[in-house]
Amino acid sequence: MKRILLLIGVVLVVGCGPEPRDLRTLQELDGVYMNPMDGQPYSGPVFEMTGDVRTLTSSLKDGVPDGPYEEYYENGQLERKGTYKDGERDGPYEEYYENGQLEVKGTFKDGERDGLYEEYYRNGQLLEKSSLKDGELDGLYEGYYENGQLEEKGTFKDGEFDGPFELYHENGQLSRKGTYKDGELDGPFEWYHENGQLERKGTHKDGKYDGPLEGYYENGQLLEKSSFKDGELDGPSELYHENGQLKEKGTWKDDELDGPSEGYHENGQLSYKGTFKDGERDGPYEGYYENGQLEEKSSYKDGEWDGPFEYYYDNGQLRSKGTFKDGELDGPFELYHENGQLELKGTRKDGEQCGEWLEDGETLTYPPCSEI
Repeated sequence: MKRILLLIGVVLVVGCGPEPRDLRTLQELDGVYMNPMDGQPYSGPVFEMTGDVRTLTSSLKDGVPDGPYEEYYENGQLERKGTYKDGERDGPYEEYYENGQLEVKGTFKDGERDGLYEEYYRNGQLLEKSSLKDGELDGLYEGYYENGQLEEKGTFKDGEFDGPFELYHENGQLSRKGTYKDGELDGPFEWYHENGQLERKGTHKDGKYDGPLEGYYENGQLLEKSSFKDGELDGPSELYHENGQLKEKGTWKDDELDGPSEGYHENGQLSYKGTFKDGERDGPYEGYYENGQLEEKSSYKDGEWDGPFEYYYDNGQLRSKGTFKDGELDGPFELYHENGQLELKGTRKDGEQCGEWLEDGETLTYPPCSEI
């Protein structure tokens, strides 16, 4: 009998608690929910409704969330659950997809994510696994493709990458590997094609390329060989066609071509040769067709045509000849058809036609060159 009376007493005590209250009947002031009846912060269980579905169950203490809470989708499926303490999330929490599959699980401490964190794809496959401290990533990090294959792994310190890292292709082949220091790439690195062939290797310093760098085609053939200084091309550089033929060679200074440079067609024939100064063509220049025939013979100054020039068709026939001055045609000019017939002949001054011109056998007269 005494046991029964004790149980009845417990039931009476529990039954005396306040009924859950619709959160919308309270007044929110600066994040604190007030009871409009007495103007005091409300304490007790609360809920929210969307239609006929209860989408939130929680508790307030002195007007702020405190204790377990649960949120629901409109279909009644659990969306997230966790715990508040003095208005801040504190303790384990979970989030779910609308289909009921777990999406996120982790822990809060004083309102910040803290400790192990896991995130999942809608199909249940792990997407991310990491560790946090005071809301920042800290410790081992792993990311996964939806097929379950590892995508990336590394280490964080105070919210920044720090230490070795690896990236993977979706087929499981290594994609990139290197090292971070205080959030910046630092030290040797390697990139790989999806077939496992080396794609690029070099060195980073304070997040920038620094030192020799090599790049490769997917077939393993050398693509580029160059050198960097503080993230800028500096020194000799060579580029190659996929068949192994040299494509271009020259010298860089402060990320600009500077000095003699040559280019080659895929068949090994010279494509061009000339000189660059501060990234612009400067001095004699020659360009060639793939069959080895001369295409252009000219001269540049500070990146602009300057001096006599000749252009040719790929059959060796002269196409045009004349003179440039500060990037504009200046002086006698001739233009020919591919069969060798004269098409145009005359004089230009500061880029404008002047004097008598012969155009396809017809003579035309322009203002005298002396008047321009």
